[in-house]
Amino acid sequence: MTKTPQSLLPVLVLPRHVAKFAAKNNLQGAAWLAGVPGTIGGALAMNAGCYGTEMWEQVIDCVTIDRHGQLHTRTPADFEIAYRHVDAITGKAEEFFVSARLRFQRGDATTAIVRD
Repeated sequence: MTKTPQSLLPVLVLPRHVAKFAAKNNLQGAAWLAGVPGTIGGALAMNAGCYGTEMWEQVIDCVTIDRHGQLHTRTPADFEIAYRHVDAITGKAEEFFVSARLRFQRGDATTAIVRD
């Protein structure tokens, strides 16, 4: 059984760097990130998207930090996700994104940079 490729991304990483890394490593599903301005953290906070793909479609889970310095692992089910908007479910509003784990698909160098 082949594992689904995934990447752990700190929130300060630029989306275009993720797209470039994915292409160099034959991973599909990240080319759309080349057109997203800002950081991965901002992309998480606003459910960034383009070319028919949105950030939270690829999120496996994320790490947040609360005001007391405690780290928490959250899944998409812990958030209300909408078009360009993400709300924490009650009780988690005082947490901030630290990192996210995204899923990709294996491909080749050509298909990794071309939209499916």
